[in-house]
Amino acid sequence: MSLPQHQTQPKRDYPAGYVYILQDVAYKRYKIDYTNDIAVRLSSFGDDFAFETRIIHVMPDDNAKARVAELYQRYAGHRETDKWLDLNAAQLREIRASAPPPRTAPAKPPSRRAGKWTRRLLLLLIAIVAFSMLGEHLAANGFYLPAWLGGSETYYVIERAEVRSCPRINCSRRAALSQGMALRATGTVLIGARDGVGQWVQFSWRGETAFVHSSQVSTTSPRTAPRATATPRPTTMYVISRAEVRSCPRTSCSLRTVLSPGASIRSTGTSVGGTIGGSNRWTRFEYAGRNAYIHSSRVSSINPRATSTPRATATPRLKTLYVKARSEVYSCPRTSCSRLT
Repeated sequence: MSLPQHQTQPKRDYPAGYVYILQDVAYKRYKIDYTNDIAVRLSSFGDDFAFETRIIHVMPDDNAKARVAELYQRYAGHRETDKWLDLNAAQLREIRASAPPPRTAPAKPPSRRAGKWTRRLLLLLIAIVAFSMLGEHLAANGFYLPAWLGGSETYYVIERAEVRSCPRINCSRRAALSQGMALRATGTVLIGARDGVGQWVQFSWRGETAFVHSSQVSTTSPRTAPRATATPRPTTMYVISRAEVRSCPRTSCSLRTVLSPGASIRSTGTSVGGTIGGSNRWTRFEYAGRNAYIHSSRVSSINPRATSTPRATATPRLKTLYVKARSEVYSCPRTSCSRLT
C-alpha cells in the first residue's frame, strides 16, 4: 500500500494492527515495528529519532506483534543493533511478498428489523385468507373426520333411516334402511351444510359413498341394548300431562303424535331409554300398528277423571214475586202447554 493511503486506514483492535518498515536514510538500515493506529504513527514518527527516517512500507496483519517477532527471528543474522537490521533490496522484497492478506471481517447480515413487520403483516393476511376459505368449505361441505379417529366404525339403525348421496337433507335419497341394520362407517361429518346442520355418518353403499343422519343410528347393537321388561298383559294407562309419543325411548327419536291429559293407552311394557327428570323409564304401547313410547312420568295407572271430585251444585235462592194483573198458569214455559188455571 502507498503511504498516503495508509493515512486514512482505521484503527484496528489488538492483536490486529499494522507492521511497518522504518528506514534510516543516511545509513540504509531498517527497523521493523508495529502499531494499531497507522495514521497516528505516520504523523508522529519523525520526532522519535535525531536522524532522518522514513516509513517505506506498511503491511496490515491480524497479529502484528507476532509478525514483527517472526521477522526479527528470520533475519537475526542481519542485526546491526538490537532493533536495526542490515537488509538489501531482495530481502525487502521478500518481506513485502510474505505479508499475509488481512482477514476481512465477515459481512454483517442484513438487519431484520426492516422486514419484521412486513413479514408479520404478510403472515396475518395469509391466515385471514386461509380461515376464510376454510369457513366457506365447512359451511358448504362439512368437516370430515375418519372413522378410526371418531372412535367408532360400526353403527346400527335405530329406526327407518334414509340413505342420501351427501350430508344434506336435500340430497338425493338412495335407499331406506330398516331398524337393526348394521353399517360399517368410513367417517363422520361433524359440521353439516347450511341446509342440514348436524352430524352425518359416512359409509359405503353399493360401491358408492353415502350418508345417514346420526339421529337415525346408534353405536349400540340392538342385541346388546337393554331389553324391554315385558308386562304379562296389556295394562290401561292414562295420560296425566301433555305427552309426546316417539318411535323409540329417546327424545332424539321421531315424534309420532302428542296426547292430551286424560287420554288412555294400552301399555305392553316398559323400556330403558333417555333420561327425563332423573328417570330413564319409558312406557311402550302400540300406536298405528307399530311400537311407540311415552316417558313414564307422563302416564299413570289411575284415571284422573275418575278420581276428580264432582263440583257442588249451587242451590238457587227463593224470591217472592207478586202478580200485577190477571195471569194464566201453564205446566211448561210455553203457551202450547196445558193451562193449569
